[in-house]
Amino acid sequence: MRGTDVERALKRSGEYFFEDGLGEIVVGLWIGLTVGLPLLVLGWGAVRDVGWLLPFTSGGLLRPAILAAKARWVHPRTGRVAYPDPANAPPTLTSLGLSPADRHAAGRPPGYWATSLSYTLPGVLVVFVLLGIEQSRRLGIWGGSGHLLIGFLLAACLLFAWWRWRQRRWIVLAFALALLATAVVSSHLDWERALAAHWAGIAVALLTSGTVAFVGYLRHAPERRPEADGQ
Repeated sequence: MRGTDVERALKRSGEYFFEDGLGEIVVGLWIGLTVGLPLLVLGWGAVRDVGWLLPFTSGGLLRPAILAAKARWVHPRTGRVAYPDPANAPPTLTSLGLSPADRHAAGRPPGYWATSLSYTLPGVLVVFVLLGIEQSRRLGIWGGSGHLLIGFLLAACLLFAWWRWRQRRWIVLAFALALLATAVVSSHLDWERALAAHWAGIAVALLTSGTVAFVGYLRHAPERRPEADGQ
């Protein structure tokens, strides 16, 4: 298979994986429960002290949750799709950045990178942001510029993801997160309340985007009838 064909297969696998919106719903719930809600109820100290656990919880919880949701609501309509398991992929030198064709030939199935990043990147990104917040707070420079940085960083990540996997709703979500950051800055809340409101807003935005996509997906993918499968 030519490199361009493999690249197309990788891209299409990622597009298919993300199009039902379940990933955004699960990540939104995860951010809301691990960052947004603790900030609102317990304050910054509680999140700061356990923030280093977030990449591990994202890798350990997001994948099972997303795949269980797909098995419950998506597979009855589309048939079961076996996504590659990053934990079982053999380590190779090609993972250092050689061509997609080489990665595929060495055992990296289509969709490997999409699924790998989708389970670990949210936790890593959140931890880097929390570390930046803590360091800025200690230096006494945390303020509106920090919220704008978070908002526009997430927006840039979403626009890149849209360019890569062509989920048009991510364009709207990117602008929504940028506007959310601007609204938080304009609210003139104290820094801890503003931080809690910002992360809660991020969780709500992801949940809203994912829910809209999921409802639309179900409407256009009606559940298969038994007789359609020859049963």
